[in-house]
Amino acid sequence: MVLLSFAGLLAYGANSTALSLLYAGAVSATAVVLLVFAPWARERASVGWPLKAAAVTFSGLLGWVLFTLAPVSSVWAHPDWGVIGDVSPALTLDRFSTWVELLKLLGCLAAAVIGWMLARSEGRAKRFFEALLAVAALYATWSIASFLVDPTTLFGAPKPYHQGRLTASFYSATTAGGVFGVFSALSWIWMLQLIRRRTRGYDFGLMLVEAAHVSVGIRLGATLLFLLTLLLTRSYAALLATGLVLVLAVGVTAFDMARERGSPLGAAAAAGLGAASLTALLTALAVQPNLARGQMAVGDDLGRRLVMSEVYLDAAQAAPLTGYGLGVFRAVNAAVGEAATFPVTWELGAAHNVIIQWWLEGGLIGLTLAGATVGLLVWALAMRLMGRGRGAWRAAAALAATVVLLLHNLVDYSLQVPAVTVLWSLLLGWGAAAAGGSGGRSRSGNKG
Repeated sequence: MVLLSFAGLLAYGANSTALSLLYAGAVSATAVVLLVFAPWARERASVGWPLKAAAVTFSGLLGWVLFTLAPVSSVWAHPDWGVIGDVSPALTLDRFSTWVELLKLLGCLAAAVIGWMLARSEGRAKRFFEALLAVAALYATWSIASFLVDPTTLFGAPKPYHQGRLTASFYSATTAGGVFGVFSALSWIWMLQLIRRRTRGYDFGLMLVEAAHVSVGIRLGATLLFLLTLLLTRSYAALLATGLVLVLAVGVTAFDMARERGSPLGAAAAAGLGAASLTALLTALAVQPNLARGQMAVGDDLGRRLVMSEVYLDAAQAAPLTGYGLGVFRAVNAAVGEAATFPVTWELGAAHNVIIQWWLEGGLIGLTLAGATVGLLVWALAMRLMGRGRGAWRAAAALAATVVLLLHNLVDYSLQVPAVTVLWSLLLGWGAAAAGGSGGRSRSGNKG
């Protein structure tokens, strides 16, 4: 599954109709093969109420999307069907696009199931995670090398966008920023987990000694590699989201260890130093005017995002409850806006805000069901992390990746890229397996 995940990332993120369907089919087929031929994949497990509730809300989301495809009376159909003049109107404006999105959602479900199955065993979960980061390190190394050779091309062809910025295997540097933000957060949690496990007292001097250990050095090196790749994308939002998660991870780890071992002063000193140094590093690099042969025009970019939000929030008012239908953004975008906003919105393929995108396409009903599903999974991961015990580090890793992506997608669109969404689903399923049982809390004495 690790290789399949990166195959999708390398195929431009599987960000076309044909590729996305092939990719969703490959992921779904992998899930079926594991269920049929791997006995360990069929083992029963207890599931807490947040995960059961998430299954209900996601099922409701699939049911809602199916309902938007069904023929309905013109009274209930989207108002624009009156202009189209079709004899069988529906809540969605484009049945084909919505069917594609439905199949992609099923692919995400299959990825989450695979993640769940892989993480049923602590050993298997660890091997999967380490393999994922090992291949991610190779992917980051290739991305940097290809960028240094020629920053204006992608797989030998001229880039249509973001020339002079690292885009890895994507057309967009911001998508690459979101992906490497996720890998940075995962490797950072991986390093903190090892330090926490090997350090018996939270003595600051002991932490410095532990930081020199080879295993910690490898994990720190992986983090720095991913951060360097992230910086070369010059995605300000991804940098900010990742930096915030990394600093929070240090603070939470320090607080938790102080609570366990009764050394609040040392924990506070370590957390304060780590937060200050990391914040200073990210801030200095983020505003570096000549980083990667360019300059971040943060003010102009923010202005564009505000224009997008205003245009698409206004468009959502035409059908606030039901939306235009999943997958119809490009058609809607061609019909909304004014002459003043045309230079900003004319070539966009996403709303650059995951909440607005879901409201516009899925309506308040779809947004509520999707938001409830993610919220319940985040709740389960957070409760598992707070409960400590064996497997809590997996909940921390999945939660960190989730926060990076959600924060980034408040101003960008990496979650609209199928391979990125599948990767996220895989990590959510992998982390949720640690949050099974009674909703995430564990009283195990093993501080793994």
